[in-house]
Amino acid sequence: MKLTYCSPEAEGIPAAAIRRLSRRWHDEGIGIHSFMLARHGHVIASGEYGPWRLDERHQLFSLSKTFTATAIGFLVAEGRLAVTDLLLDHFGERLPREACAGMQEMTVRHLLTMNTGHDASVNEVFGGGPEASWVDRFLRSYVPYQGGRHFLYNTPATYMLSALVQKITGQTLGDYLRPRLIEPLGIDAGNWWEMSPEGIATGGFGYNLSCRDILRFGLFLLRRGQADGRQLLPAAWFDEASRAWSDNASHEPGETPHDWNQGYGYQIWRCQPAGVYRGDGAFGQFCVVMPEQDMVFAATSGTDNLQGILSAVWEELLPAVDMAAGAAGTAGAAGTAGAAGTALDEPLRLVEELAVNRETEADIETDLLADFLSLTGGRSYRTSCNALDLLNITDFEFLPAEAAAAAGGPDPLSLEAEPDFLLRIGLETGDEGAPDRAHWLIPLRREGWLRWTQSEARAIQLNRAAPKRDRHDLRPAVLQNFASRVSLRPGSEPGCFELLLDVAVLSTPATLRFSFIIAESWLDLSYGLAPAFDDRRQNLTAAVR
Repeated sequence: MKLTYCSPEAEGIPAAAIRRLSRRWHDEGIGIHSFMLARHGHVIASGEYGPWRLDERHQLFSLSKTFTATAIGFLVAEGRLAVTDLLLDHFGERLPREACAGMQEMTVRHLLTMNTGHDASVNEVFGGGPEASWVDRFLRSYVPYQGGRHFLYNTPATYMLSALVQKITGQTLGDYLRPRLIEPLGIDAGNWWEMSPEGIATGGFGYNLSCRDILRFGLFLLRRGQADGRQLLPAAWFDEASRAWSDNASHEPGETPHDWNQGYGYQIWRCQPAGVYRGDGAFGQFCVVMPEQDMVFAATSGTDNLQGILSAVWEELLPAVDMAAGAAGTAGAAGTAGAAGTALDEPLRLVEELAVNRETEADIETDLLADFLSLTGGRSYRTSCNALDLLNITDFEFLPAEAAAAAGGPDPLSLEAEPDFLLRIGLETGDEGAPDRAHWLIPLRREGWLRWTQSEARAIQLNRAAPKRDRHDLRPAVLQNFASRVSLRPGSEPGCFELLLDVAVLSTPATLRFSFIIAESWLDLSYGLAPAFDDRRQNLTAAVR
């Protein structure tokens, strides 16, 4: 799918309305990382708020669910599955005993619409340790309510949809979608899924895509399965998937309308404006489809105010749309990516780098990293963005120096300079089949050849310098585990490179940035690395040098 570009005015939307939208997010302290807006098939605006970038892969969280449901649509179109199939028609042989009545009656549609009949105990499916089978734990779960009549947001149900894809096709969810959806849409080939302990794509979370690729998927939904003139999936599927199959309102006295009680389709949320629907994920990952306006809005974020993102779109953007501005006549004015053109050819592009709030910085303890370690208590931070294209970085954590041997690393006494602590970076190859996993251990000191830069480690990076009254309390916020980013660049000093860790802070527009200066010779070490990573390490060494 080739994206084309033009100005917002050419498609009936004033650029000022989009600027108001961005300003409102900032004023309300909403941490938008990036967004894109398309109308009549043309990209008319985008925004990226450093260090986040439009083309960086981002953890989608539950926006992943809509991709999983689309895979089910392809299976239905190919005649390999029906939404009325019983789940046990495909997994009955996995049961060591007779399933409960609710499990025996569960259909694929119940999984798609979050109407399985489970209560909240179903989330225990994701327990059981590293050797557990989430499929078996789901099949053995108790179903207290009648299927189709009890809505419960149920990520294990989406996992079972991914397991269905793999059971029927013999391929993982990502491999199955690649020729049917990913390649036709032109989605970055580096997209990847988290995998369960039993080697199945997690389905309900764990997909990693860029904002630009979320927009491509949204245009595919808006066009009801078409891409570049090809009908990839029957249009009827989208009519069926986007209708409100489930009533997700509480119906309690005093309940007010919001965008999570408007109905639920096939892993799709209905929205408050007429005809609008979306896929969404935790902390503000959005793919919003507006058929009446012929628009798609895509965003990646790091906030707990998801309603604030959507309300701003409904109140700042939708009223400004000129519904009489049709697609006819605009195609000729639309340019392609990178093409030169007049002002009317160019989309609105908002780019903001995080600026250090010096007033807030002065209130922070001298050693922010030590404070950070004390707050997190050794927490492992899963990465949602990864700027190292040669590697899939899954997580990172800080360890005390004495933990080196237990983590598969060197004895601290054997190093040139005894470290103050260790940075462990988890990796996987991302290859087809069960990925190989390994980790790198970086010994770090406050001074010397492996060190962090105190000036940057102490800086809180903010979208804009906040006034004194808007200071954020990091102590509770920093404990959240999401939206971290790892990047690597040549160092300013000879023989060194710089590793950057950006950790987003919940409920604020803030990102903690830690900068580490590391000797290039470290790349030749193999602390905890599997042989499968040898070539990747050599490529990384060459890229940095």
